[in-house]
Amino acid sequence: MFNEEVAASWTDDFTAVCTTELSLIPIGASEAKAIASGDILSEAGTLKLAVADEFDNKATAEITLTREDSQAPQLSVAIDNKNVIAGVTILVQDNQLMFNEEVAASWTDDFTAVCTTELSLIPIGASEAKAIASGDILSEAGTLKLAVADEFDNKATAEINLTAVALYGLENLQNKQLQVDLEVNLLEGLTFAEGLTLQKVEIETDGVTSELAAPYTYTPDYPNPINLILTITKPDGNAIKERVEALKVKPLDYSAIVLKAADIFNKEYSWFS
Repeated sequence: MFNEEVAASWTDDFTAVCTTELSLIPIGASEAKAIASGDILSEAGTLKLAVADEFDNKATAEITLTREDSQAPQLSVAIDNKNVIAGVTILVQDNQLMFNEEVAASWTDDFTAVCTTELSLIPIGASEAKAIASGDILSEAGTLKLAVADEFDNKATAEINLTAVALYGLENLQNKQLQVDLEVNLLEGLTFAEGLTLQKVEIETDGVTSELAAPYTYTPDYPNPINLILTITKPDGNAIKERVEALKVKPLDYSAIVLKAADIFNKEYSWFS
């Protein structure tokens, strides 16, 4: 039987149940391989059937097996929205698409063990897609298009939105408060994505921009909001600028509390400092 449909039957005048031998010669092969009852066939070729009675009388037949597959691979996208840090590498291993060893998509097929893949990326603001190969480094946000195809060219497609993340911790900088006579490292707690290089740190006060040298510490001269401007180089050599608006600056208060009056045992004492 093949998929529960009877492909061959036999009778014998003496023997009630004959023995059977099944073998398959796959297309392009010269030798047959044995097949047992219940085996799943996934190769086309010539199926050889031999039945024998208890006197070793044999009858043989051959059946040509061809495969037809109109079913596309089953594609599963595990992560719909994937943050892509500049410098992340795309890998395709077996039937999995991975970002830094995190599975983003996987697929299976009923006939084909390993499907072929086509990857392309439409960067934000672009109208045309550009091809991506396994191992390429992504440094642009956009729409990743994935197509997987079996050997019969049945295709399944999916799209994954890629969001570029350049820096971490900028939200902490927005709320940072600087004290006027305290030297502060403006980049404390700020981390950069893999492949990014910090080129320049500038501060902007009252419309005047000045560059800070490493380790990027700053001592405000007087209470005043400042803007922080970071110039960063991506792996592709292009520069981007990150801007943090209106860092809060507050002065230190060295004025001690001056006690003017006290009520002790229902008697009021007053003095001047």
